Amino acid sequence: MCGIGVTIFPQRSNPNPNNDDSNPQQNELLSKAIQKCLQRRGPDHQSIQSNILSTHMYHQEQQVILELTLYASVLHMRGYKALPQPYCTPGYSFCWNGECYAHDHPAAASILVSPPFDVAEDKYEEVTSDTVTVMELIQHELLSMEDDEQQQQEQALANALSHVQGEYSFILYNHGPQQQGKDHNQALDQQSSLPLQSQSLEKNDAAQHGNACIYFGRDPLGRRSLLMSYTETNPPQRAKVQEHSHGTDRSDDNITIALDASFVISSVAPYQQTKSEGNTSAGTGFKPFVNMEEIPAGRVYRLDLCTGQLSFVPIIPPAAIIQSSSINSPLLPNSSWNTLFNKDISPHLLQAAQKLHHYLNQAVRRRVVHAPFPLSINTGGSSSTPTNNQATVAVLFSGGVDSVVLAALSHEHVPIDQPIDLINVAFASSTSSQQHQEDPYSSSPDRQAALLSYEEMIHKFPNRKWRFIAVNVDYAEVLKEEAGICQLLHPLSSTMDFNIGTAFWFATRGYGEVVSILGGNGGGGMNGRQEQL
Repeated sequence: MCGIGVTIFPQRSNPNPNNDDSNPQQNELLSKAIQKCLQRRGPDHQSIQSNILSTHMYHQEQQVILELTLYASVLHMRGYKALPQPYCTPGYSFCWNGECYAHDHPAAASILVSPPFDVAEDKYEEVTSDTVTVMELIQHELLSMEDDEQQQQEQALANALSHVQGEYSFILYNHGPQQQGKDHNQALDQQSSLPLQSQSLEKNDAAQHGNACIYFGRDPLGRRSLLMSYTETNPPQRAKVQEHSHGTDRSDDNITIALDASFVISSVAPYQQTKSEGNTSAGTGFKPFVNMEEIPAGRVYRLDLCTGQLSFVPIIPPAAIIQSSSINSPLLPNSSWNTLFNKDISPHLLQAAQKLHHYLNQAVRRRVVHAPFPLSINTGGSSSTPTNNQATVAVLFSGGVDSVVLAALSHEHVPIDQPIDLINVAFASSTSSQQHQEDPYSSSPDRQAALLSYEEMIHKFPNRKWRFIAVNVDYAEVLKEEAGICQLLHPLSSTMDFNIGTAFWFATRGYGEVVSILGGNGGGGMNGRQEQL
């Protein structure tokens, strides 16, 4: 997934003396911390875009010069080649962290919008980055507005995103109609640990922004992270705003942000290292630069850069999508589901099971059928075909029913000549290994269950090459990485969050041992040969 972010700092003219975060040195450190924490999320391209704008703070009757910086780190997943971000079109800068697997926008006949598509369909040919597709949908909705009222702009974005099927978070900067300043794009040196500083602009480069604003949000299920830190006006200014969601009304607070203090949005909470080395308790070794909150899912937020007003509208899926989830289709005449009629299972339950299989199978196909090929180690670039028998799809494999079902469905859609990796993480203590003189990871319940399921996958699908990747993690290594994992999880902090996050952290590093079962298809036991990846 990609990493995106935006910061708004008061650069000149009466910074707020009541806020420590208006300190220029602190803002510079915070900016570098955001760049650093986002870099790992996007190895294919990193860049920032700095914009200087002057705005009139109506609630304080003063002029403020703001520096608005967009951050983007791109992980290339869609299209023939990586698309640099922020993606710029006239008047807009767009940061997208997500996947558009399908869209059904009714205005797709327009020359501004890509035709409806679904990556699960055989006729689909992937050509363009989905960042471009989503921006086309947004621009079409904005151009279709009857006027430029704030609420209509928010609703236009919500309408566009309601047609996007997939997980996402986004940031859209609307430069405003009177911008005359300069946008400075700066690609980051991927070989250096940190990028260079953005260029500073002289006062005459500042642009007068009539209704410049930023939009941001997450998909209705909240499957991409996006955090926010802000300071309200002092005293707080709040107004009630009506939200219309699925036919029901409820009130929510519409707050006003203090633009003379820092405003931060980021996929990951920026942090700074602490000096207390050697302390291995959870959460030590770092501290957040700012207190960040997770942005609620299923909303399009708008921050007005003149008034500081923060408002939102809900993202409501079209009625067609909602109705499609309740279709009634009979069992297929020659379907393997009919073999279950011999058992005492009602047709109603069989139909429900078939629907579940259909939608889950479609969701898996959307995610694996166009998976990008791994980078070529020899050339340093992407390859049009897998090299060295590398897999394009991996399943985090606990051996439970959920991971087994996902692996089996992946098998139906990944080309048969490509292996599928089954990654299993086990934790143990090296001290225990020395005392008992045995492999402590083999006694892990998750490892034992995963190996049994791995053997079953080989029996069920003998034509597929399954690679069992054993990720063995010593508790000492967990303690070493604990602070960094907690930082990535912030603001989540429960024990369950840490346990799940730790397993994901070590699994996604792509470092482990290839375990093969002796005896061909599993008949020779579980303690086969091991290779280092």
